[in-house]
Amino acid sequence: MGWISREIGIATGVGAIASASEMGGSDVVGFEPLVLTMGAFVGVVVGTVSVVGGTLAVQSAQVWPPRSAWCWRHRFAVCSAAAVFLLLAMFFIWSVSTSGMSTNPDSSEGAWFMGMSAACAAVTYGCTIFLAPTVDSRAHPRRPKRMSDPGTRSSG
Repeated sequence: MGWISREIGIATGVGAIASASEMGGSDVVGFEPLVLTMGAFVGVVVGTVSVVGGTLAVQSAQVWPPRSAWCWRHRFAVCSAAAVFLLLAMFFIWSVSTSGMSTNPDSSEGAWFMGMSAACAAVTYGCTIFLAPTVDSRAHPRRPKRMSDPGTRSSG
């Protein structure tokens, strides 16, 4: 099982667990399968966006090799968490623009949503720091040689 399937699988599970915990306090009966399915679907979307961020981290490692395995894990986790946070920020901007919510900084809507966005990014960071693929020579080829400045001549 590769890092992509692990990441999407964990995000799906976390989405289903989060929706089940939200459903536990409600009095609505009969919608449990629908709520769990929607939570799993949101988890798949978040996991897919996290995979896109991780793929960008892998591509950045080809140009800018990490100094150590721990630096690589942090870069991978930061790219994944940033992608998830940007997705949620775009959703927030869309929901504010279409619903007419108050954009006043003192309103509780913005504070609640930014807290949820930060929590989702933190969970993504915590999960992906341990799911980062290993650093190997195939994923990080040598840097290309730099071309010399055309205005200078090499001696020799």
